[in-house]
Amino acid sequence: MRRVTSDQTGVDEHGTITYEGVPFTGESICTGAGGRLEELVTYRDGREHGPWLEWYPDGTPRAQGECHHERGVVNLWREWHANGRISLEEVRTPEGHLATSREWDDAGSLIRDTFCAHSSGGAARVPGDDLEEGPDGVLVAGVPFTGEAFATDAAGMVVAFTCYVDGAVRGPRYTWHPNGVIRSEEHVRAGSAVSGRRRWGPDGVRVREEETAGPAAPDHG
Repeated sequence: MRRVTSDQTGVDEHGTITYEGVPFTGESICTGAGGRLEELVTYRDGREHGPWLEWYPDGTPRAQGECHHERGVVNLWREWHANGRISLEEVRTPEGHLATSREWDDAGSLIRDTFCAHSSGGAARVPGDDLEEGPDGVLVAGVPFTGEAFATDAAGMVVAFTCYVDGAVRGPRYTWHPNGVIRSEEHVRAGSAVSGRRRWGPDGVRVREEETAGPAAPDHG
């Protein structure tokens, strides 16, 4: 993949990122003092597509997420304070529709917790209690469920979010720690985790990543 520095790219009248006059596909980087990498953004045809990574000058992570060239930010987006504590976590569907957004202050206290009970994309989004097991998969009102299911703790905080297609887990699945920090992420197709599983501790530090994974466990959101 081609890699260029951000000062080698331009922007045309449509907001498309260009390199040598044509829409850019590859990685654009920005470095700080001493050549330390401070930003890496991936593009396809002049639009953000793929990993977006930022670091503070001392190397502490600043932002990490994924973009789609037609849908904007997708899946998990995270930001950190300069002291290394989580400042923002957002989960979006693969179509770019927001599900959860949480903010913390630099002392680690949760200061905002937003959950979109209805998907802006029109997909069904239901509490996990609405789901039931059927002979052909997970049902809602007797019909194989296609949509998004969520579960909450006793305080009403969302602690699990799962996507279904025709009664089977299909797409992203997330869980959260009691303090609101992301606990796990996996992307599932036809009952199998296909893009690995990632796990984090309650402090937001990644504790495990599995490149290959077996069949996804049953889940009710």
